Amino acid sequence: MIIFSAIEAETIEQREGRNEKRHGMCQNENATPNFETDVPKLIVRPPLKFADLPVLSKNMRTRINNKRRKFDLLLEDLTNNHVLGKVIGFAYTIETTDPVGYDAISKYMVHGPCGSYNQNYGCMMDGKCTKYYPKDFRTETTIDSNGYPVYRRRDDKRIIQLKDIEIDNMFIVPYNRGLIVKYQAHINIEWCNQGLLINYMFKYVAKVWKPRKNNIRVIGYLVYVHPTAGERFYLRMLLNIVCGATSFDDIRTVNGVVYKTYKEACFHHGLLDSDDEWHEAIRDTYIHQSGAQLRELFMTLLLFCDVSDLRALWNNHWKSFSDDIELQQRRLSRMQNFIISDQQLECFTLHDVELQLRKRGKTLKDFSTLPKLDHQLQ
Repeated sequence: MIIFSAIEAETIEQREGRNEKRHGMCQNENATPNFETDVPKLIVRPPLKFADLPVLSKNMRTRINNKRRKFDLLLEDLTNNHVLGKVIGFAYTIETTDPVGYDAISKYMVHGPCGSYNQNYGCMMDGKCTKYYPKDFRTETTIDSNGYPVYRRRDDKRIIQLKDIEIDNMFIVPYNRGLIVKYQAHINIEWCNQGLLINYMFKYVAKVWKPRKNNIRVIGYLVYVHPTAGERFYLRMLLNIVCGATSFDDIRTVNGVVYKTYKEACFHHGLLDSDDEWHEAIRDTYIHQSGAQLRELFMTLLLFCDVSDLRALWNNHWKSFSDDIELQQRRLSRMQNFIISDQQLECFTLHDVELQLRKRGKTLKDFSTLPKLDHQLQ
């Protein structure tokens, strides 16, 4: 498409007057551009250098060179030979400005196609795509109420022809242009902005240690120990509170008395007077374990540990136990925008605990202080 620059046209009009004859040539039919409303601002881009694009095939280079020669001849007819009269200024845009990126996206970043195009595609279940394609067009990226990104997806009218199917932007997987061009592979890029999402994706979050006031350097942190590990679990509890110990006897010493076991030492430190040890165990586990693993830990505490206040333990940590529950329900519903209330989320989490307890010959009814299941909320 060849158009006049809005900036140049305005300058020329100021100098020559608005009655100067103008010509415009458009790719679509023979329409003359309206300089008041239709002409975009001139955007100057650096020229394409073939040396910087080693992935271009020889055929692609030949096609681009042929189009460039045609364009030069057309420009000469308009500006030097005046086949349409006097030309006072011009600018041009190219519809496909990134053939390399377009080619990489076409090869590696198209999902499916699935849905009405192919009901037997691997992502299809019960007639719906488990990855929620095709995606809706959106003018901007937003974050839904659960912290998941909903990406901008332009309706730019561009298509990719796959055999007899025309694929638009609704089927393109999120990507980074530079990476897929460089590595010529499918590389899905997702935006992650919340600790919960990072925890779910990697099952581990690096701890950042704050400098102590006395400038002592911290060289590491204590690894997680399961509550059923016995003495090792109580040793870990003591290591969090005992300072300056140089031997295992020092760790088991309370008020000058050396106790035989770490559990006894914990008791005399007052660590076993409440459920603090179990709350701490759950908090430590949450750092690097999934919701399903946290629910397993909770059932271990129910069945094998002496927890004095089960309801308080549940109330303080059930949201950590439910870390993956909403994602499960979203997949089951096949609805990308599936949202449930906190009340429903707690009920689904309790239901999963109930199912796991039944495998061990128990039910929630065996623990009277825990919340009751409300089947109407499921």
